[in-house]
Amino acid sequence: MTVSLEARELDVDSLPAVPSQQQVALLKELASVAPAMPAPASQQHLDQCLRVLDAALPSRNKDEVGGKLMRAAYHRMLASYPKDAVDFAMEQGLRRFRWFPTISELTELMKEWHRSDWPWVQHHKAVNRLREESQRRRSQLILDLAAGKVSSDTIAAMPDWMVQDLRRAGALAWNAEACCFEAVLIAERLTDASE
Repeated sequence: MTVSLEARELDVDSLPAVPSQQQVALLKELASVAPAMPAPASQQHLDQCLRVLDAALPSRNKDEVGGKLMRAAYHRMLASYPKDAVDFAMEQGLRRFRWFPTISELTELMKEWHRSDWPWVQHHKAVNRLREESQRRRSQLILDLAAGKVSSDTIAAMPDWMVQDLRRAGALAWNAEACCFEAVLIAERLTDASE
């Protein structure tokens, strides 16, 4: 699934405190599709990085066959990582290590790498903004329930997960006589708290 041009052009940082339904729909679209992973580092790029590490950091003596086997092992284990992650690991390896790093040490460094390309950043901003909007709407619904502004038909139409969440939050209570959930009004909460 691809993201529409309108969703890609959405400026998540400049949305109003209460986004419109259309803006929320665009946020959902942007958050629902994680950007593709960057292309992995090429063999030539891995060779270049290994040569830089080899030139800058001492390693144990190895013969020509051992060097070829080592390079093949590094290629095999690092070939799936994005170029930027490999570059990050090489730079960090040069800063942190006194000896030529092992494959394990390089893969640990790559775990510290974070994508910073625009599609990835926008995707995560959209995910976070949707989470905030969901929490804002939940809080507003709890206030509306407590003020008696939500009809019993609206409560009955709520999905079960939402009813259970609002029940745990103390905004809904089961009415055994009516066999349905009802809003817990502010006056009822104050009466229960004073007893």
